[in-house]
Amino acid sequence: MRQVLTIGRGSHCDIILSDNTDVVSREHAVLEIDEKGNYYLTDTSRNGTYVNGIKISQYERVLVTPKDIISFAHACTLNWDSVPRGKSSQKILIWSVGGVLFVALLSVLFIWLIPALKNRNTIKVNSVQSFGLYDDGFSPVIVDDELEDSAKNQDSPDDSASEGVEENAPQSKNDTKKNASNQAESKEANIDAIY
Repeated sequence: MRQVLTIGRGSHCDIILSDNTDVVSREHAVLEIDEKGNYYLTDTSRNGTYVNGIKISQYERVLVTPKDIISFAHACTLNWDSVPRGKSSQKILIWSVGGVLFVALLSVLFIWLIPALKNRNTIKVNSVQSFGLYDDGFSPVIVDDELEDSAKNQDSPDDSASEGVEENAPQSKNDTKKNASNQAESKEANIDAIY
């Protein structure tokens, strides 16, 4: 958005200059701020406007920056603090503040996450892997697949065992079920101990 500011000793000006000598005009100059945040100065006075000691032509639009020293009839200079910031200056300020906040947030996250990731544990229950955090750094791994494999191995007897007495077969099936049940209880106890 384009802004036009009048500069002079008149009370109606946007930037009022104090001058007791009456050398500065009531409307001495005009400062324009364009959409990109550039500053343009136009002299509208009788006694001249100077940029870095060089007199600018009357009614000529001259590009200036806040680094320039602008003098009005050598009686007073422009205080850039009284000039609103251009759009580009505001963007730079917003991006700078946003960048600092982003870096600060990342620092806090890393300070909190790195110790947490060091103590990460892997628990595999029913073939599903999940993560937990433990103070002691102990990483238990419980795999149900191993319990199922051992139960299957007990359910399928060797060829040499199948040649044995058949009345022991029902008893060995019951033993296998008891072993699987005991292993399942042991697994639940291990899981309870972890949590």
